[in-house]
Amino acid sequence: MKNKAIKSGKKSKNCFAAALSVVLVATAATSVCGFVSCKKSEETNEGQTICLYDFETGLANVRMSASFGKIGLNENEYFVASGKRSALLAPDTKGGSASPYMYLPFESSLLGFNQTKADDLYEIQFTIFATEEITLEAGLYFSSAAEMKSVPETFKLKSGRNDIKYRPDYTVISVQYDTANLKGLYFAFSQTTTAYLDDVKIVRRQFERSFENFIILKQTDEYQEICDFENAYQQLAFAAYAGNTATAPAPQMKAVKAADEGIEAVSGENVLKITANPTTSSGTHWTQIALSEPVMNAVNFKKFAADVDSYELCFSVYQAGDDRWGENISLSNLFELNAYPSSGSMNYAAATTKKGEWKHMRIPLKKLEKFVNSPSMFAFAWIEPVREGNYVYYLDDLCIRRTEK
Repeated sequence: MKNKAIKSGKKSKNCFAAALSVVLVATAATSVCGFVSCKKSEETNEGQTICLYDFETGLANVRMSASFGKIGLNENEYFVASGKRSALLAPDTKGGSASPYMYLPFESSLLGFNQTKADDLYEIQFTIFATEEITLEAGLYFSSAAEMKSVPETFKLKSGRNDIKYRPDYTVISVQYDTANLKGLYFAFSQTTTAYLDDVKIVRRQFERSFENFIILKQTDEYQEICDFENAYQQLAFAAYAGNTATAPAPQMKAVKAADEGIEAVSGENVLKITANPTTSSGTHWTQIALSEPVMNAVNFKKFAADVDSYELCFSVYQAGDDRWGENISLSNLFELNAYPSSGSMNYAAATTKKGEWKHMRIPLKKLEKFVNSPSMFAFAWIEPVREGNYVYYLDDLCIRRTEK
């Protein structure tokens, strides 16, 4: 979904050039620097508006991905929404990340606030001064280092001042994540640029927001659905979880009719189309997509722990790319299941795919016993393609079945 920025500023473009002389302060991926004092709160018709970050006393709690670029303090008044300071953002897409991001935690013991409650979080407001027309993505994140990010809202920013109102889509988010684990707000950039951020606020309504349960799975004594992609919410059941080794943009995932793609579904009519993007650097890098926590909870893998000998985990994957690509030919066609237990080494199983064919996997739950006993993360992974263009997989019929005798 695309949103337009509102209230474009009228300041001269010459003002933007002046700000480029502001000294940049490099920060580490999870560093904390400076101090922020932002405790303003006011009641409005929409609810309680709370200012979390105005950057008046520094950059405390401001964090960025390892290859984001640079973040600094700005004192050029042309790029300040209120007070005397704003944050200078200089994302660099040439530094090894195709989509550098920075993030702002909603909790800080140093700054004395905890705004991680999602139930009544209605809106997030912030001001961005852009030095050119850019695309900005904003979303919520649900892990300490912001690897687990919600599907973002996209904002087309004009050169100048942009006052943004972002309203999280909880219909989508509640399928992807347990909203009780809300950690904060992230911004992602698709180009190298310079921008200025100020006055990050949240708006809380004075009533509790309810989250409807959209996750309904088919189950019998013989069969437990995980995802067959026949329901609309299931195209949101997986989220990109790149981890520390990924250098490609996040994959795109969409439930599509198999017939429209020129293939036959394994079950039903729909499959999950996964479009993997090429890496931006040399070497062997992995990208993962992880099953959302709400779907994990609905499946309840632990209920099979007492009878792992009687069941199999099943899925089918179709490769629509080239047979041989990438720098590591022996690994390039792998589509790997990674099942992470709460502690200890992961359980995994690799499918060697071939162009134009379904690969049907049936993995005894006994081989995934550590995960079944204590499930933490359920993911699929592949080697990022090293070439121009994208690479497509189709996934279908992900389930648990009683073993045939």
